Amino acid sequence: MDADWDRDALGRWRPRLVELTVTDVLMQHTADGGEITVEGGRVRLDDGVQTAVYLSMFGGNERDAGTGATESEQWWGNLLEEQPARRLRSETQHLLRALPAITANVSRVEDAVRRDLSWLEELGATVSATATLPAVRRIRIAVVVEFDGDRTELRFDEEWAPA
Repeated sequence: MDADWDRDALGRWRPRLVELTVTDVLMQHTADGGEITVEGGRVRLDDGVQTAVYLSMFGGNERDAGTGATESEQWWGNLLEEQPARRLRSETQHLLRALPAITANVSRVEDAVRRDLSWLEELGATVSATATLPAVRRIRIAVVVEFDGDRTELRFDEEWAPA
């Protein structure tokens, strides 16, 4: 296995946070999914955790709840990944398509975000997540990741519309 990957408490492979000297393509959350930005003919890069957080929460297939019951609904790219723990399976994304957009479900989404990002905590980061309903069928998720003196604040505004 790469030197940049470790197993978490559940035996899943996760990127080693302390080795974040390698940059990644910056994925920015937009109304129609993740987007990359090209500036001056170059793809904008991320030397922090923004892309990892985005993919942890919104990567994979929205019909996949991340459970054994929905394993056949995984994102097709997971078929190429030999390590099950490195597959993209987002509970957050699934719940936003499966649950009604009501106040009573906001805490379930917050819990899902924390579970999707639990691998960061296993690597020593502090993660907090809060969600609000700023408009009908909209959710705003605020995530704060603190690690080794660095603080990253991210906000995801997403349509909350069950399929």
